[in-house]
Formats: sequence, structure tokens, C-alpha cells
Amino acid sequence: LFPPAVSGGIFLAVLSSCMGSEIGAGEILQALAKDRILPFLSVFAPRDTEDTAAARKSVLMTFLLIVLALCSGTDLNEMATFQTLFFLLSYAIINLACFILSIQGSPNFRPIWPHYSWHMAGFGFVACIGVMFYTHPLRAALALL
Repeated sequence: LFPPAVSGGIFLAVLSSCMGSEIGAGEILQALAKDRILPFLSVFAPRDTEDTAAARKSVLMTFLLIVLALCSGTDLNEMATFQTLFFLLSYAIINLACFILSIQGSPNFRPIWPHYSWHMAGFGFVACIGVMFYTHPLRAALALL
């Protein structure tokens, strides 16, 4: 193998993942603002479907928060632990929601994935919480509060 090509591939994969996360976080910020969950975020709410200024503002705010976190002097391994816990917590909540909707027999919940079962949703919830506590027990307990 050509070592510079491997290093370049790893760099591009990480860059792509970072950019995707930044854009995704900007979209979540816009959705929170649009739904008026936190009133002080209304600056980032789109006025209509063609409002690109709101998208730019939310991505710029996300970028500034990322730069602030990186320049704060925090160890990147510490930040990675928090990111892992938050992703696992969001997956756990999604699995819990699917589990509850399945066992309730909610008529508006109709998963189309052929291998879906409430057993797997329940197992996914328990597994995510278990991995959170395996990764860092104290932070997992704090995240669940």
C-alpha cells in the first residue's frame, strides 16, 4: 500500500464526517428554532422554505461553537467521550420511542423495515444504555439525569 494514500483517505473520511456532523447540527438548530422550543433561538428560524440566510446563520453558529470548544483547551479524548455518550443517548431514545409505540399498538406507528420487532427496539435501548455505562459510568449517569 502507498502510505500517503492511506493517510489521505483517512483525512478525507474524517473531514467528510466532521462536515456532515456540522451541517446536521445546523439543521437541528434550525428545527429547534422553527418549533420555538427555545425562544432565544428564533434568530435561526427560517422564514420560509427558500430562506437560505437562516441556514447559513445556523451553520455559522455551529461552526463558532465547534471552534470555541476546540480552542478551549479541552482534551479531544474527553470531548469524544461526551460525543459518544450523546449519540448513544439519542439512539437509546429513538429505540425507546419505537419500543413504546410498538407495545402500545399505536395505529400511526407503522415501521416498514421487514426485520423490525419490538424485541429489537427494546434490546437496542438496553444495549445503548449499557454501552454508555461501559464507556464512562459517571458521565453516563449524569447524561441520564
